[in-house]
Amino acid sequence: MKGTPLYEKALAFGNPKCDSLYNAKTHNEFTHYPEWEKAIGKRRVVLLNTHYSYMLEGNVPHIGVKRLIESIANNENLFLIWRPHPQAFLMKMSVEMQKMLNFVQDHNRMILDKTPSIVPAYMYSDAVVSLFPSSIVMDALFCDLPVFILGREVEDKLRGKHCNNSFYNVVSHENFDKVLPNDGLYSAGMQLYAEHNIFAPLDEFLKEIESCEDSKRSERTLFREQEFPNWDGTTGENILKYIKDKFI
Repeated sequence: MKGTPLYEKALAFGNPKCDSLYNAKTHNEFTHYPEWEKAIGKRRVVLLNTHYSYMLEGNVPHIGVKRLIESIANNENLFLIWRPHPQAFLMKMSVEMQKMLNFVQDHNRMILDKTPSIVPAYMYSDAVVSLFPSSIVMDALFCDLPVFILGREVEDKLRGKHCNNSFYNVVSHENFDKVLPNDGLYSAGMQLYAEHNIFAPLDEFLKEIESCEDSKRSERTLFREQEFPNWDGTTGENILKYIKDKFI
C-alpha cells in the first residue's frame, strides 16, 4: 500500500485480534487445559509453528525441525507444544513429517496441539520456534515471547539486508552470513553448514530459554512499541470510537 494513493488514507490502529491476546495474557482470559499444566509442570515450554506447505508429500522437511524435536526429547527441562497449520491434517504429508508428528504425539513431554484456538499455546509457552516468518511470529512478538526463525529467504534477497531489518533484529535465526551450499541436501558441505549455521544458533536459543535468559528483550520491547498501536487491548475500542466520531 505504501507509495499508493491509499497509503495517505490508511489509519494505523492495529489488529483487533491483539485485544484478545492482551486479555489472555493480562487477565488470564483463555481456555485452560489442566492436563497440559500437569504434563508441563515447571518445565520451560517451546511452541513450534509449521505451515502446511512445508509439511506436504514431495517436500523435504527443514532439518531444524527434527533437531528441535530431538533436542527437547533429550532435555528433561524443556517441553514442546507443536501446533501445525490445521490444514496440514487435511492433506497428505511427507513420510518424514508424519514420523515426527507421531513421535511428538507419543512423547510424554510433548503435545501435538489440535485445539480450536492457538491462544492457549501462546499462554503456556516461554518461546516460539517458527518455520519461516508468519502471522504466528507477530502474535508471539506481541505476547513478548522470544522467537527463533528456521529457514531463510532466497540468497540474493537476504544477504546484507537482514542486518538493517528491524524484524530480524528482534528474533533469533539461522546464520545468514554464510552462503548456503548448493551441492545437495545430504552432502558433507551441507552437513557442516547445518551444524554451524542452523543447529548452533538453535542450540544457543534453547539454552537461553532453559536458563530463563532473554538476550532480545530490549530490542523486542522497542519493536512492540513501534509495530503494535494500541497494544494495551484497546484496538477495537479505538476503531469504534474513530468511526463514531467520524460518521455519527
